Amino acid sequence: MYQRKLLPNGLRVVSERLPFFKSVSIGLWIGSGSINETLENNGVSHFIEHMIFKGTNRHSAKNIADIIDGVGGQINGFTAKECTCFYVKVMDEHIDVALDLLSDMVLNPKLSEDDIQKEKAVIAEEIHMAEDSPEDLVQELMAKAFFREHPLGMPILGNQYNVMNMDKRSIMEYYSEWYNPSNAVLAVAGSYDEDELVRCINKYFSKWNNNSKSKPIFPSHVVKPTVLKKEKPIEQIHCCISVEGLKQDDPDMYALLALNNIIGGGMSSRLFQKIREERGMAYSVFSYPSFYPNIGMFSVYAAINPSQINEVIYLIKEEIRNISKDGISHEEYKRAKEQLKGNYVLGLESTSNRMSALGRAELVMGRIFTPDEILQKIEDVTEEQMNVVASRLFNTDITCAAFVGSIPDDLHY
Repeated sequence: MYQRKLLPNGLRVVSERLPFFKSVSIGLWIGSGSINETLENNGVSHFIEHMIFKGTNRHSAKNIADIIDGVGGQINGFTAKECTCFYVKVMDEHIDVALDLLSDMVLNPKLSEDDIQKEKAVIAEEIHMAEDSPEDLVQELMAKAFFREHPLGMPILGNQYNVMNMDKRSIMEYYSEWYNPSNAVLAVAGSYDEDELVRCINKYFSKWNNNSKSKPIFPSHVVKPTVLKKEKPIEQIHCCISVEGLKQDDPDMYALLALNNIIGGGMSSRLFQKIREERGMAYSVFSYPSFYPNIGMFSVYAAINPSQINEVIYLIKEEIRNISKDGISHEEYKRAKEQLKGNYVLGLESTSNRMSALGRAELVMGRIFTPDEILQKIEDVTEEQMNVVASRLFNTDITCAAFVGSIPDDLHY
């Protein structure tokens, strides 16, 4: 059972004690991602994530690595569209070390001019690396096609021009606005002594004060049919086809997750069987839903030989039409729910996954469901509900697409 506590400074603390583990995972989640940015400062959330690891007045970057390696722990961070997370995983006996280090890194970053200049080159190479990964590139192109001028359409890494023009003043302004306790969640999952956890949190986070009360605003968006292409001299064409999905708190979310398993969420899915197993036309083909505060997206990805692109597009669109018109079978319904429950339960066997579920849910939705509640929500999904969702989402001509590769002139979409 998880616990929730609100510190006087506005920091939300959510924790789940799991005494059968010997480790503890701790994540500090900040409501800061590319959705908070503008065209002018796009990439600053990700830039700050990098800078957090460059050290503080107490700890150098090397010292941070030495401390974590010295206790056999793990430390990392990531930036997403709607949040940034810094996380540590250690043996339970080192929870004080982990919270001390994490708090100092995020609350007191050095942000020196010298480190900022060095990190520009690092992030520039990261952008180049993403450009060299067609699977990553087509996902970014898909976001741009689907969301257009909406902040969700901007790349998390930013662009080369913005990154090279970052300066300490603009970084500090953004950090001061968004890195405040009322816009953050501290999530803890694993083995810990409750009294020790409370003592450490009060010691290291109670003095975190920031006058900014900024919280993310998620603008609405109207999807319009859009196709974007990027030529690249590679062997395969990487394609993504998307329709409007469901927002994060939609009551049909679990019905869509189960539908995804049927369409392209595993080896038994329709698309995997039809395109890979029966026809041998792709090595990689899958579908996935993306849930955001005011909108969602349902996408299908495939990597195929250019000579077969038109047939694969036809098969994907045909399967989407079929499931919206004819629905699913009872056997598919039962299998999809069991698959969804099994995947969820297996994910609970990791303190990192438990911490991530707690932190993201509290930060983005302001509500946490227990494992039993989530399993019940999956169990409550009906066959009729899944068919209604399929008809509602997939009976549409408003689709977006993105293609990366050596695109033939006779591409039909």
